Amino acid sequence: MQCARVGCRGRRSPWWVSRRERNHVEDRTVPCRARTRNLYRPTAPNAPIREFDPPDCTGERGPLCGREHRYRYWHSLTLAAPRNHRQSITTNEYDLFGSGFGGAQIYAFSKAQLAAHPPSIAVTLVEDLTLEGTPGFTVWPATSNAGDYANEKHGTEYFLSTIAGDGSETGNPTGTAKRIGLWALTNTKSLDSFTPMLKIESTTIKSQDYVYPPLSDQKPGDTPLADCLNENELFAPGLGCWFIFFDPPVTWQPEVESTPDSGDTRMQQVWYADGVVWGANGTAVDVEKDIKAGIAWYAVEPKFDHSRRFDGKVKREGYLALENNNLSYPAIAMGPNGKGVIAFSIMGEDYFPSAGYALIDSKGSVGPVQVAAAGLGPDDGFTGYKAFVGDPPRTRWGDYGAAVTDGSSIWLASEYVAQTCDLDEYLFGGPFGSCGGTRTSLINWATHVTKLTP
Repeated sequence: MQCARVGCRGRRSPWWVSRRERNHVEDRTVPCRARTRNLYRPTAPNAPIREFDPPDCTGERGPLCGREHRYRYWHSLTLAAPRNHRQSITTNEYDLFGSGFGGAQIYAFSKAQLAAHPPSIAVTLVEDLTLEGTPGFTVWPATSNAGDYANEKHGTEYFLSTIAGDGSETGNPTGTAKRIGLWALTNTKSLDSFTPMLKIESTTIKSQDYVYPPLSDQKPGDTPLADCLNENELFAPGLGCWFIFFDPPVTWQPEVESTPDSGDTRMQQVWYADGVVWGANGTAVDVEKDIKAGIAWYAVEPKFDHSRRFDGKVKREGYLALENNNLSYPAIAMGPNGKGVIAFSIMGEDYFPSAGYALIDSKGSVGPVQVAAAGLGPDDGFTGYKAFVGDPPRTRWGDYGAAVTDGSSIWLASEYVAQTCDLDEYLFGGPFGSCGGTRTSLINWATHVTKLTP
């Protein structure tokens, strides 16, 4: 295993320094202080993959068990984007034994090598990405339509990211920002060679405001799992349905209908089309003085100037919201005809969790919110209840949607709830908790797949 390091020529101050200080800082590209490491490099063409030897640790968290060997870290959120010369996979890295965040990582390899089905391929790791002095977080690679690729600088893969959050990953505790991250992985043609030589560059660019979104309320309905946790007489007085899951004493009652997580402000799916990088993320929106979860979308134009300096600008942007309701987990895709779709989940005063979408075109014109599949009941999963996850619960939803082109058509996938039932059916309508085979005892969400030809 060989390691080539890419150093920084300098860093600007973190973006959340005071406005007065920030006004004196020029916007400029800061090459990411990342290391490229060829994880799997055969000693000769078609040689077998070499396994890594574990570090010689002096203890469970000994000095050789740290970041360099990556055995103390686990990776979350695997994102893949195939392009003409390469396949890129990105992850977020977390400390396996604590709460530390190690930053985003990129794994790049040749698509041609992969398609040839050899016994081994070269995989290059671009690790510990940083953006203007802070860890890169959810650096999402751009997918594109067949034949529509960025060929500058011997092949380029673009990525987008955001810089807000709760502070645990981005280092920005404010929950709001008005800049997004733009990344370029260049010289990707070299991935087809025996010695890949990649370069990662990044910059932040001005954008519309985006804010950490609130939890999503949902239309009231039957929640049999919650009713089971609140029921106290099924087996004997004081020994209710909850006894199927827990021993006494009861410490969680009452359970109420949950407010599903709307996600955070991380970038969601990214798409490259005709020289423009499209992306979307969750945000809080003010709809008639009512704060709901909504969507911020961007059309970014990357460029390399005459001195080969990497930069870019937001060409078009906007928000997507629905009065009295919440939109979450967007996924954007643009077709080769300049027509695209943003997919998402809908829930709120008027809707049980539903699959929705809005049409968008290359000029940034966005159509009305439309329902692809209406939800039939509220989310009734175990992560929404104190008995299972503690107080307060964090009701998981999503975590992500998806959209992909197929010629002039676009396939969408979003989470929704496709069933409903009451406590009696939950208990006695077939196997326990199945409501006639429409759910499991602990969850009731589903995924709806839609094909559109915009």
